[in-house]
Amino acid sequence: MAVFTSPFKRTLDTTAAITRELRQRPEVIVHPEIFETGGVYTDGVGGTRVGPGKCMSATEIATLFGYTTSRLPTVGQWYTSGWEPDGESRKRAGRVAQWLTSTGFRAEVGEGSLVVMVTHAHFIDHLSKALLRIPDDPTLDPPKTNDPGKQAIFFATPNTATTLLQVTEHGQVVVRWVNRVDHLGNPVPKL
Repeated sequence: MAVFTSPFKRTLDTTAAITRELRQRPEVIVHPEIFETGGVYTDGVGGTRVGPGKCMSATEIATLFGYTTSRLPTVGQWYTSGWEPDGESRKRAGRVAQWLTSTGFRAEVGEGSLVVMVTHAHFIDHLSKALLRIPDDPTLDPPKTNDPGKQAIFFATPNTATTLLQVTEHGQVVVRWVNRVDHLGNPVPKL
């Protein structure tokens, strides 16, 4: 089993809760590209989003959680860019999708391994579309915020939902389930 998590504090906490419930404690790897669309930003003048906002460093994450942070910058906070528009998040999701479907990834985690990825709703939308080769229309992106709501297809992900995708040895993506929340005791998410 391989566990990858976003460097955002809320996903680091969620990952800790997940791994506490597992029989074996897997290595948890903090991945610098599976963070939420928009990045770490603050609100600027006139409703604009600027950045970077404050976030933890690799050393702070490793100290607080014990996770492997070797993919993060060794000095300073892990996020140093400004606000990220949807188009940039799509490019990042494309890189992650390419990595997940590569032979290098299968060699890294072990052929046939279960991989858990703890990430964020809007990024899941972009990553799912990248894996399934569903294009978005960039002309529908709002100019000063992140909002997938105007796209023709939008994967809405409730908090703590699980999705199971299988990537075959030939890079084919098989959707086993999407947005299950039955582990919460309420199997029907509110729309």
